[in-house]
Amino acid sequence: MVAGIVCVVFVAGIAGELLATVLIGVSLVGVVSLLFLEVGLSEDRDRARERRRSQPEPNPAPPVHKQAPHHRRPAPRRPDRMRGERRRLR
Repeated sequence: MVAGIVCVVFVAGIAGELLATVLIGVSLVGVVSLLFLEVGLSEDRDRARERRRSQPEPNPAPPVHKQAPHHRRPAPRRPDRMRGERRRLR
């Protein structure tokens, strides 16, 4: 923004005004972008803090018990035809 103000003072004519407008505009967009970034980061910090508060404290030693048997997922069903093959009538 300072560069835009300096251009208004030291660069004469339409070129100075145009350069000043562009520089001031870009700097204002940058300032607004940084403000939105800060708001977003503060919201992220608040969410993380709430998540930490809501999580129960981990147990130091889990109780000893039998583990449930692990069930395997069934294999995914393959399509009747592969890509590029013609469809068969049944």
